[in-house]
Amino acid sequence: MKNIVLIGMPGSGKSSVAKIFAQEYLYKHIDSDMEIVKKAKKNIPDIFKVHGENYFRELESEIIKNIPQDKNLIIALGGGCVTYKKNFDLIKKLGIVIYLFCRPNKIHKNLMNDKINLRPLIQNYLSIKKLFSQRYNLYKNICDYTLDCNKFSSPKQAAHKLICFVK
Repeated sequence: MKNIVLIGMPGSGKSSVAKIFAQEYLYKHIDSDMEIVKKAKKNIPDIFKVHGENYFRELESEIIKNIPQDKNLIIALGGGCVTYKKNFDLIKKLGIVIYLFCRPNKIHKNLMNDKINLRPLIQNYLSIKKLFSQRYNLYKNICDYTLDCNKFSSPKQAAHKLICFVK
């Protein structure tokens, strides 16, 4: 089976969908944000506060570059990975790129139950809308497929739909 690479806005469900998919379809799961936290030995808000977004993006690029070219990986990439052009080729080489499309209102609803402060660039609904408008075309330009997550009531439903893209 081919590797699956999930991209999309923060709060679109990339990490949750990847974990569920990995468990149910015997894929190995990699989450780039978790790899960044391990490497930096700091949480993401602290990395942003102490070193800034550019430093974070450089770490992110390094992590993406060093993801193994194994088979049967599902990779959840950070929402901003598409903002660095140098990541485009790296991302495409990893596998089938699937954009988890979520409208800003659904992202906001998803994040209401999450700790919003873990996402330095998202503080409220307006910041979600702004980020969405800045990144939408980047996601669409790099993806092989789009999965409309607005149609699903749970990450499990989205995870089950992903298998259609790799058969």
